[in-house]
Amino acid sequence: MKKTNVTKMFFMALILMILGMSQAFAQSCGDVDNSGAVDIVDALLIAQDYVGTATTEINRALADVNADGTIDIVDALLIAQFYVGIVADLNCGLTPPPTPVPNNDPIFSGGPYAFNGSNQYVDLPDNITSDMEDFTIAGWLSLNSKTNWVRFFDFGGSSDVFMMFTPQSGSTGFPYFCITTTGNNGEQGVNGNSAFPVGSWQHIAVTKSGSTVILYINGSEVDRNSTVSLSPVDLGNTVNNYLGRSQWSNDPYLDGSVDEFFIYDAALSAAEIEQLSETAPPVTTPEPTSTPGPNVTKKIMPLGDSITDGVSTPGGYRIKLWSNVENAGKQIDFVGSLSNGPGSLPDKNHEGHSGWRIDQLDTNINGWMDQYKPDIVLLHIGTNDITQNYDLANAANRVGSLVDKICARLPGGGKVYVAQVIPISYTSGDQAAVTFNTQLASMVQARKNSGKPVELVDMHSALTLNDLADQVHPNLTGYNKMADTWFNAIKNDL
Repeated sequence: MKKTNVTKMFFMALILMILGMSQAFAQSCGDVDNSGAVDIVDALLIAQDYVGTATTEINRALADVNADGTIDIVDALLIAQFYVGIVADLNCGLTPPPTPVPNNDPIFSGGPYAFNGSNQYVDLPDNITSDMEDFTIAGWLSLNSKTNWVRFFDFGGSSDVFMMFTPQSGSTGFPYFCITTTGNNGEQGVNGNSAFPVGSWQHIAVTKSGSTVILYINGSEVDRNSTVSLSPVDLGNTVNNYLGRSQWSNDPYLDGSVDEFFIYDAALSAAEIEQLSETAPPVTTPEPTSTPGPNVTKKIMPLGDSITDGVSTPGGYRIKLWSNVENAGKQIDFVGSLSNGPGSLPDKNHEGHSGWRIDQLDTNINGWMDQYKPDIVLLHIGTNDITQNYDLANAANRVGSLVDKICARLPGGGKVYVAQVIPISYTSGDQAAVTFNTQLASMVQARKNSGKPVELVDMHSALTLNDLADQVHPNLTGYNKMADTWFNAIKNDL
């Protein structure tokens, strides 16, 4: 198109604009030729640029006068309006308009989080996605190091029921998202098409609409699967909703950072995903530390008999232990199939079974460990074996078998603390307790020497017979002493 035709077209449009439009802007920008004035030449230069006949470079940062993200004939007409004296305010993109946001508000947003690759993770609320059919899960991920099957997120209830994203599948070496209710053989998913980089922010998004799941990396679609029959609602009761950790205890923890992590209860569009991926987080995301930060919640399983349950003082040592941890600025989650305690105890879950012996815990421990995946197990057991005179010669060895099962299912960085039983005023019970505790110490030391994550806690010396409410169970003072002893033992692992 010749320059003269462009000029004629422009002035025809200008007449229409003067008659029918007004647009406010300030003379602070729009000077695309840097002449020191906003004039008709600037309008003509933008018009030429728009139709592809520009003969000189324009200052494109000043050319988008209505700040709509494009430089077009409308910008030229608005400058012409300004030039002929219509009152206005130039925007020019110097103060960009707000980035459009998705139509749906997220049901969860969080970050930044930093993970050290050994014991740090974030545990989101139970059942956070369990009523969803369609969804979007999106966020920024930066890896310090990379290993097979490390998790960005993993939501579920067990190693058979989950949906997860890993930046490196052990099968392909590429990113992978899947959902399943029947373990590995039932996985339905989507795959990345290149290796996930280390040392830079990457935006990940997974959407599901109907039966179609799409994986986006850095705003671009990399894979889709239109035959996905499962949705989060099919996962049922999800109590393990992790960032940085897997449902599988043997999988590695995340070594890296997560920020701007969002969960939506709808599938966002490709344009909305692109908007979320436009600006990476600042590089000031906190670096991983050697101990868990304030965003990390440790799962603790109080395991034992009626003393763990809290006979004579419902909640037992768990009441003050929770308070001690909270006062230290840490976060824990008591886990287990039982629940009791006063209103002052926010988390009442435990595995303290009244009247149970070592063998009864041993029969059930694998299922509890698989379901609740505790990071720390607080084991106080043997009192009922002593009072019932049940196979005392092998009691410490039977605790050893129980400890072995716990260690086999602990996550990386997990630990089991084995308490020597408290004093017993039950016929000659305390002498039997002393003998049992001596054998228990030898059993624990042998396992420590073999490299197992187990520690002995001297609970017997922490209490006296005066701290008992009856012949077996502590009074409130005794339970508080137990709480302090547990806390001093585990505080460096929180």
